[in-house]
Amino acid sequence: MKFCSRYIKMTCHSDKININTKKNPKAFTLMEVVIAVTIIGVIVTSILTVMNQCISTAMDSRTHMQAFEIARNNMETLLAENKLTEKTEFGFSETNPDIQWETLIETFTEPVTSSMWLRAVCSATYTDQNGELQTVELKHWLSEVPPALQKKIKEQEKKEKELMEQYADKMGIDIDQLDSDEIKELKEKIEQGEDITPEESSEPEPYVGPPGPDNWPPDWGIGEIIQWYRDNGYFD
Repeated sequence: MKFCSRYIKMTCHSDKININTKKNPKAFTLMEVVIAVTIIGVIVTSILTVMNQCISTAMDSRTHMQAFEIARNNMETLLAENKLTEKTEFGFSETNPDIQWETLIETFTEPVTSSMWLRAVCSATYTDQNGELQTVELKHWLSEVPPALQKKIKEQEKKEKELMEQYADKMGIDIDQLDSDEIKELKEKIEQGEDITPEESSEPEPYVGPPGPDNWPPDWGIGEIIQWYRDNGYFD
């Protein structure tokens, strides 16, 4: 039996598979994470600080404008009046209770000609975001005081100064130690005709015995007096 052998040519196709035998890249270390978080924290803190300063500045600017408007309105009200006299008024803003306003009409001596003038001072005070006291003040010269009235005012000021010096001497203090509120209160009392001289403390005279109906000790009550009568035989 004759066998025929056939040669079959077989071609094998093989896909090349690349296998990466290298290790995976390493992750962040704990130190790197801490440093990154620290940097982010510093940046965020700086941004928040700047934002807070901007907000505080905007709020202070708004309050300053409100204080200026209050002082200006008070000044315009004064200038619209027909008759003005020395006075002091103060209060709080209706729109912003944190703003305190004061209106003052006073006399002052002009330094160049030494003449006396009447001027209006309108101020508004508030506390800013840093806790500091801020004041907006407007001044306006009203009119020159007539010579006859100048003389009367100077006499009144001289009298007030003498009375305040007497008050300071009685209290054992220097007149320069009196603050503006105390001086204002004393001037109001002087204008109202009140006596500002402090009362001298009078110590009671020491008791001299013996006790009796015409000479009872000042610290005795009715019980001690009845007991004295009993001890001296008045109830026998």
